[in-house]
Amino acid sequence: CRDEGKKILQQIEAKNGTGIVLVGRPYNAFVRIANLGVPRKFASADVTIIPADFLPLHEVPCEDTMYWEYGRMILRALRYVRENPSLFAVYISNFGCGPDSFIQHFANRIMGEKPYLYLELDSHTADAGITTRVSAFLDVIAGYREVIKKTPKTHTTFSPAEIVCKNKKVYVKDSKGNLVSLKDPRVTLIIPSMGRYNTEALSAACRCYGVNALPLPPADENILATGREFTSGKECLPCVLTVGALMDYYRTRFRRTRDDEILVFFMPTAQGPCRFGQYNVFMQALIEDLRMEDVTLLSLTAENGYLGMGIKFLIMGYIAAVIADAMNDIRALLESSAIDKSDALTKFDSIWRNILRGIEGGAIHAFRALYRASKELSVIALKPDYKNVSKVLLTGEIFVRHDELSRRNIEKIYNSHGFMVKTSGICEWIYYTDWNKMYKLATGNGNGYNTDFLTLRYLLRKALESIKGNKASYDFVRTRLTLEFERMVERIIRHILRKSGKLITREHHIHDIVQCGSQDLHPSLAGEAILSSGCVRHLFHKTSSEKYCGTILIGPFNCMPTGIAESLIKPHARRKNIPYLTFETDGSPIPLNLRNQIEVHLLRSKRYTEQSYGKQTRGNSHTG
Repeated sequence: CRDEGKKILQQIEAKNGTGIVLVGRPYNAFVRIANLGVPRKFASADVTIIPADFLPLHEVPCEDTMYWEYGRMILRALRYVRENPSLFAVYISNFGCGPDSFIQHFANRIMGEKPYLYLELDSHTADAGITTRVSAFLDVIAGYREVIKKTPKTHTTFSPAEIVCKNKKVYVKDSKGNLVSLKDPRVTLIIPSMGRYNTEALSAACRCYGVNALPLPPADENILATGREFTSGKECLPCVLTVGALMDYYRTRFRRTRDDEILVFFMPTAQGPCRFGQYNVFMQALIEDLRMEDVTLLSLTAENGYLGMGIKFLIMGYIAAVIADAMNDIRALLESSAIDKSDALTKFDSIWRNILRGIEGGAIHAFRALYRASKELSVIALKPDYKNVSKVLLTGEIFVRHDELSRRNIEKIYNSHGFMVKTSGICEWIYYTDWNKMYKLATGNGNGYNTDFLTLRYLLRKALESIKGNKASYDFVRTRLTLEFERMVERIIRHILRKSGKLITREHHIHDIVQCGSQDLHPSLAGEAILSSGCVRHLFHKTSSEKYCGTILIGPFNCMPTGIAESLIKPHARRKNIPYLTFETDGSPIPLNLRNQIEVHLLRSKRYTEQSYGKQTRGNSHTG
């Protein structure tokens, strides 16, 4: 098809004509039923139209940050069209396409001033509307080709700040090209909120490393509105809230106390398949488009060697995450079982501030603070039957399940009925990333999978035997030992806090969770879906001694991993009669229909408790 495309392109150039390139995924852009006859409308106007497959896309570069294969094809096609004066693009998408919510932004940046037609189609799209847009686009092309002949090209220069690693030290290269240490007082590292305790603990760990880290408070309506101002409305909620947090700080607080401040915004990344890995790319593009001087992003991944931040930072960061998870569980118990809730939460906040000071001082101070915290927590009075409190599992997308605005206080409804809402922790994802790395190393990216391989000692011994000169074996052993170290740290921290009598939840082996989840989904399909499904299966297994009586799956509106998780959990919940609720959040208040579903879920959870554990659940009979 490339040979045919080459001939057609030569014909268009010879006639100085106009060619249209049809861009999109083959299953919706190139299929007659799915594209609703768009190519025919151009052909009937006597305009040549070809699919993007006809272009020599293998010659066009594409950034590594675009990990979707069709996304790479789309961006390559648009770059080719941009550089060819005779070609113009028609980009066909569908309503609710998650990847395109980001790819469209990148398409706009690539095309610049050159017009292209973006069509978002579904089964309700009117034919007359498509015809009108095609005709208008052809008129725009004609006008553009006349104007572009008379308009000289202009170039503007802007140098965004960036993070650089030099001699195993981290620097910020400001917009003027100066290198400034990340630990310099002029640098402010902003940690966006992903739950109060997680954010504050990570910030304290960064300050222990010597970085001026500032935790942002939980998002509010103003942050949500600001985020929507700089997004299209199609992106997932975590992206909207993090963009809103960045822009709100930049507008209201940046350089208010010192005029030489350099802003570094902590924004992790990933390599798909979830849209999360595109947040960083989108926000970097936003910084460049708005010409935000001395503002950059910081991402720490295993792939970039954590930018040489050092083992001290990694250990303290992990310790902070474990402590935050445990303290979240303790607070959840206080919310449901404290005799004097107001007094209990006041004491809890005081204890938490002392723990943060301990984390800032390093590992030894952190553990000393935990011992003191355990003693202080032990005197908080709880209801007599608190150890048998019924628990509801809140699982799903990692950001929204911890973010207060995203949850819209759904946990407080359950607390008022005597239920403890256990939120799946941050460490679950940390364990999973290590587990998934070992899985890829041991199976050759998914060939011959067997979940038992991670527990077999001979595999570790075999890797040790071949570690010299074998990077894969070295990485496997290192990751396996890292996972064991992480589990040891969690056991120690939870053991200390369990002495208070206020930590009644248990840690769970990531291998067990993934093994349960793999009954529905192959582990090579990495992401949160297998964790959510596996966690529900594991905690509601007949051998589980924990008293869980219901589960809530929360995720951003139109989130594909959440949709996959729902398709796995719901049938299992029906078979096992497990009370189950899906909460898709876009940041808006809980709608009436969901409140009605919550009422039903509460009633079913109470009945499940009575039937499974033979006890009544404390609380009121209404949600209030």
